[in-house]
Amino acid sequence: MLSHVPQRDRFPVFQTEQMPDQHLPFLGPTWMDDLAVCLEGESPEQTIRKAGIAAGRLLELCTEHAMSPNLKKNKTEILFPLQGPESRKYKKLLYGPEATGVFPVINEFGTFEVAITTRYRHLGGVIRHTAQIRRTRYVEELALHMAL
Repeated sequence: MLSHVPQRDRFPVFQTEQMPDQHLPFLGPTWMDDLAVCLEGESPEQTIRKAGIAAGRLLELCTEHAMSPNLKKNKTEILFPLQGPESRKYKKLLYGPEATGVFPVINEFGTFEVAITTRYRHLGGVIRHTAQIRRTRYVEELALHMAL
């Protein structure tokens, strides 16, 4: 899992000097009963493998605590904003016309299918599988209304 992020005192838009190699703990976005687990890998294949391990372990923890997660679409989903070498190949497998739309997860208690989503919406922001981040129209309209 992604456990640390680089520490930045300011957004380095035009900065040319090297930033210090300091990191802060990263917990990931959470909201009430929602959980978003952020993962990184050296390659798209490794990221997908890590997602399978993390999802399997989370589902094991649910079962071990007598909980059954809602694995329906729009309730439990995985987003893969893959980047780097071979990312197009894996995006085609996950999101292309021949894709099943589900991610198989295997753990000690069985096999599960988790829906693969093309976007994640959280608190007015949208992250897409293309790694684009956008504000939603609602947030833009709200900001415009507040400016008036």
